[in-house]
Amino acid sequence: MSRSSSTLILIFLVIAGYSSNLRGASVDESALSSPDQVIEYSADLADRDEFRAAFDALEAGLERFPGNRDVLRVYADLLYERERYGSARRIYLQLSADRSDTRARSQIDAINARFERLTSSVNLATVAIHKARDGGNYETAIALGELAIGKFPDRAVLLTGIGEAQYLMGDLDGAEVTFRQALQLDPFDRRARELVEEIRSTEEAQVSTEFAEWMSIAKDKVGDFIVTFLALFAAFIANSLVAPISLRFKLNRARRHFHRGQYDEFTDLIEGLL
Repeated sequence: MSRSSSTLILIFLVIAGYSSNLRGASVDESALSSPDQVIEYSADLADRDEFRAAFDALEAGLERFPGNRDVLRVYADLLYERERYGSARRIYLQLSADRSDTRARSQIDAINARFERLTSSVNLATVAIHKARDGGNYETAIALGELAIGKFPDRAVLLTGIGEAQYLMGDLDGAEVTFRQALQLDPFDRRARELVEEIRSTEEAQVSTEFAEWMSIAKDKVGDFIVTFLALFAAFIANSLVAPISLRFKLNRARRHFHRGQYDEFTDLIEGLL
């Protein structure tokens, strides 16, 4: 597959993942009036296998009732059911801050045990990471990769798997660091090298765009400065030419008023000149 084709596919995946995560478009606002209604509504959607809509409802509910433990628990349970173990574990860890929440700790132990099984060998871990990544389950892919690389620190393929998940999540800086670590272990890792080049190209394009925008703004500012300077310069020149003539005219008028005995007008002109 050519590099351009690979880039197009990756861009499509990122856009598709972003679109699938847009929240609230199909959520019935009337079902969000209380945490209990959020839970009931999301459960009804899940029962109809409308899992994306159920996630949308729970996420909207958490925005409306931040930190509500009941909604958080249902959200974590649905993530667990859909095998999004990395995200589920993160929420269970949040719930387990309350030491009396033994169920959250039990779920964390179950996820950790599953992760241990899935990373018992390099091949098994690689397959599990790729499966999670291909399913858009990036947080699980990263969690599996981090556990696996702790067991098999010399295997570049695991780092590349983590980097791909980070890349698809949009964490380009983190992905580049991970890919470079993979290349230190295996300089011939073609996938890691290709994606480093893609990241550098993307970042250079962003910098070029930002620089072009900056230059455009700078040109506008310089143009404004030049126009202002020319206007002030023209005013200065005009004033320099006109001022002596105006002064001479006013002095002549003052002299005429003085000779005619019009002392009030003479005084007003002299005060104006002073």
